[in-house]
Amino acid sequence: MPHTHNPTPPYLGAAYYPEAWPLEHVDADIERMLEAGMNVMRMAEFAWQVDNEVYATNCRCPVCVRKFREKLRARYGSIDALNQAWGLGTWSQCFQSFEQIPFPRKDTWHHPSLKHAWSSFQSDSAVEHVMAHGQRAGPASHARSRRAGPAEAAIT
Repeated sequence: MPHTHNPTPPYLGAAYYPEAWPLEHVDADIERMLEAGMNVMRMAEFAWQVDNEVYATNCRCPVCVRKFREKLRARYGSIDALNQAWGLGTWSQCFQSFEQIPFPRKDTWHHPSLKHAWSSFQSDSAVEHVMAHGQRAGPASHARSRRAGPAEAAIT
């Protein structure tokens, strides 16, 4: 047998996914793996991909524009408070109502506070979209947690 300068024993292991098996078999399975000399185990990985390559779409549909204005109303409470917070009185740009607030367009200049609020709204909308998908997916019906058995504690 060739000499190795590495004092670390070789790794021998398996991917073990017991979530669809009877729970009573898990401890015996782990015992058998230890008897076979396995010293590495990857167990019961589980993940959901709730969406792919999510990014703010910059949607300007009537629903998004309405929700944008609702978020502004909820944040500032009144149009006067928004005008004050954004400093719109300085340049005579005050809005008279939340319904007057446009979404930013690329072909015209907009106040930086409006552009920032719109970007934040779009980002928040993307996050809400992903969260809604995650809540619909919910926990997997076949996934379960279990106590650490005596054999499982032996694997480090």
